[in-house]
Amino acid sequence: MAKNANWLIIVVILLLFVVVGYRFEQYYLLKNFTLEVNTSCNPEIEKCFVMDCQEGDPGCDTSPYKKVEILARDAPKCLEEHSCDSFVCPVGLVNCSITYCSESALSDGERCVKPKVFIEQVKPEKTNLKNNGKA
Repeated sequence: MAKNANWLIIVVILLLFVVVGYRFEQYYLLKNFTLEVNTSCNPEIEKCFVMDCQEGDPGCDTSPYKKVEILARDAPKCLEEHSCDSFVCPVGLVNCSITYCSESALSDGERCVKPKVFIEQVKPEKTNLKNNGKA
């Protein structure tokens, strides 16, 4: 009976090593997991998320952001460090998506900032009234 118990313990320990080794390979070596990151967003041209809190509250950051989901192995270093400026998914990369703010994408404690529309106005040239508009 003691031999059977020893074999069972050995099998359990070996299975534990296999599982830990597999997870180590998937996460650290292959980086085979989805990275969900908030990155900077330009509210002048994009519909951005912001935290729904009062500025000055502890832990409140009212900087606009967009949500990025990308496989960790495909993510640039700046995305992992939260320092990318105006990140866009590389062309042809299937496992990358950017979520802009919408009612369906909101989580608790978030709100949307609508993009500001800038209309470039052409200023009419000033005429010289002293010369009655003649050059």
